[in-house]
Amino acid sequence: MQRWFLCLLLMTFFSQSAIGQSACKSTFKGEIFCAPPGGSAIPVFDGKIVCAPGRCVLDNMGFLHCSKAQGGGAATDNMGKVFCLDGCIKPSRDYCTEINKGNENGRN
Repeated sequence: MQRWFLCLLLMTFFSQSAIGQSACKSTFKGEIFCAPPGGSAIPVFDGKIVCAPGRCVLDNMGFLHCSKAQGGGAATDNMGKVFCLDGCIKPSRDYCTEINKGNENGRN
């Protein structure tokens, strides 16, 4: 049941960004995090935002896998196995840029 809820939550908030655009998401606390251009910013179950340089998909176990190529694609086959352009990585906060309030340029 929890896995289905997580999947629905991720699918609801999943960002589909185009190359040259940064996907940005905010936490429940109002913190804003942006992915690199062409990347994904994804809210996860604990309210945090994680990012990746490319697109992300869920595998058949409910885990996120993202392309490590900037703007790269990711897809699952009919068995739920994930394939990513230039290989897959786990999304991380390390790929995000935090946008501070009053500083919309993303520079800290």
